[in-house]
Amino acid sequence: MSSASLYTESRAVRYRQYFEEIYSRGDKIAGFFILGFFLTGILCAFTYDTWTLGLGMGALNLSLYGIGRFMIQNKFIRRLIISTVFCVYMLQFIAQMHGMYEMHFFFFINIAILIIYQDWRIMVPYTLLAVVHHTFFFILQLQGMENVGQYFISDESITWETLYWHFGLVALMGVVCGWWAIILQKMSESRFEDKEQLEQQLTGMQQNINFALDLTRGNFQTEHQIDPTDDLGRSLLEMRSYLLEASQRDKQEKFLNQGLALINETLRTSNDDMNKLSVQLVTQLVKYMQANQGGLFILQGEAEQDPHLQLLACYAYDRRKFLEKRVELGEGLLGQAVLEKDTVYLTDVPENYVQITSGLGAANPRSVLIVPLQDRGQVVGVLELVSFRKFERYHIEFLEKVGESIATSIISAKTAAHTKRLLEQGEAMTQQMHSQEEEMRQHMEELVATQEAVQRQLAQDQLLVQEFEARQKVFNLTTIMSEGDLHGTILEVNDKLCEVSKFKRAELIGKSHNLFRHPDMPKQVFKLMWQAIKQGKTFRGIIKNRAKDGSHYWVDAVISPVLDEAGKPIKYIGIRYVIPDDSLAETLYQQMLLRMESALIQT
Repeated sequence: MSSASLYTESRAVRYRQYFEEIYSRGDKIAGFFILGFFLTGILCAFTYDTWTLGLGMGALNLSLYGIGRFMIQNKFIRRLIISTVFCVYMLQFIAQMHGMYEMHFFFFINIAILIIYQDWRIMVPYTLLAVVHHTFFFILQLQGMENVGQYFISDESITWETLYWHFGLVALMGVVCGWWAIILQKMSESRFEDKEQLEQQLTGMQQNINFALDLTRGNFQTEHQIDPTDDLGRSLLEMRSYLLEASQRDKQEKFLNQGLALINETLRTSNDDMNKLSVQLVTQLVKYMQANQGGLFILQGEAEQDPHLQLLACYAYDRRKFLEKRVELGEGLLGQAVLEKDTVYLTDVPENYVQITSGLGAANPRSVLIVPLQDRGQVVGVLELVSFRKFERYHIEFLEKVGESIATSIISAKTAAHTKRLLEQGEAMTQQMHSQEEEMRQHMEELVATQEAVQRQLAQDQLLVQEFEARQKVFNLTTIMSEGDLHGTILEVNDKLCEVSKFKRAELIGKSHNLFRHPDMPKQVFKLMWQAIKQGKTFRGIIKNRAKDGSHYWVDAVISPVLDEAGKPIKYIGIRYVIPDDSLAETLYQQMLLRMESALIQT
């Protein structure tokens, strides 16, 4: 819906509200008069002994008014009912006072009161009801009913002359009051129009004030609707145009100056590492230009030795892209920009030229900007930016100036690097001559020292071997040792185990450790042992084993798992010491069982 339609609709609403206030005020005034008429009827009843009319008709009128006031939603019908009530009260007073001439003035009083509604239409039922009333009584008189006139006029009969005069006065008063209601309605409409015009002027003035305040705050994008006759509004719009142009110029100059200061500061402080500098430059330019992706290509190789562009740094969607990309001179837009030494700006990007990638996928850009990095005609590289938004002319000018600064820094860095390499090469050759003699002397000294160290190491190794053999001999004489996998299969045993168990080595290798299990040992002990081993823990306990001949022997067993790189057991090694005293072994065994029961209760 257009603004004009909205204004027309809102104006119609205000028009209705304006006259609703008039009608509401009229309802309140009419209510006071109706209540006063009811009391007047009671007073007439005291004087003329007309209680039936005073109370009956008064109550009927009040009821009719209450129905119209509180139950009828249509306000025009409500006013028609009030008009009828006024007419009935007028007829009631004439009847109560038996047609006293003075009471006929109630017709003029009541219809004059209805002017407060400023609606000529509600005069019609009032006037028609009065005419019908007079005609009705006149017909009754013509039918032979006596004393009818005393309820209409003071005389006992109604004449044609009287009826004509009453009809004429009723019609005249209805026309006069209706005409006056129309005049008041026109005056109210005129006041409404004046009020609307004044409010419209005030609204326009306030809008102009608010618009001017927005301009002073630098908000030049505010929408401002003006009337064609509003000279002040047109002047403000023209002033906004001038201010907007000035603001855009200031914005562009500020963008150019701040950007150049940022890039020059980076070139000044980070020119010692070309790779690091390139990453910083591309990152700053992509963010400062509000682009989406950018790349810096440096010209590599001499004119006769494979010249090409090499991607040195790339930045896209707030993350660096370490890519290797080689572009030959004259190849594509990048190679053409170097050869032609001119800026390339595309807004109609080919479908597969480049894609901007993010975590949500890939999409084609709206614009591509390629600027050669050149200083006094010497091109050292090219800068490429791609974006979903179009670049303005001042963006391109800024990037061209930046390209000149970057080219100057690259040329200076290459010159400094070449000079540094020459100096380093000279120093390296000098140092190499001095260091070769020193290296030969050091090699001889190191060779002699190495021979002496080898002899000492051989002596130490021989001593260690003798110590290990002695310890192994003592271990085999005193300690039972076995090695098994996670299924309990015996992988290795020592001589002490064969001696105590009375089994031969061949009878044990590949067999299950259950071969040693004595019937007196409960399963719960071995269950706890396996739980500890599979959890990578060491188990220690008093075990009663069975020998090959059926005899038994007690051992103090320590069983520890062997873990892989991930910390998981792959096999286990058991070390056992024989307890020769059965009574001592029984005592230690019972203590172990008590500890196991206590641990089980706590868990």
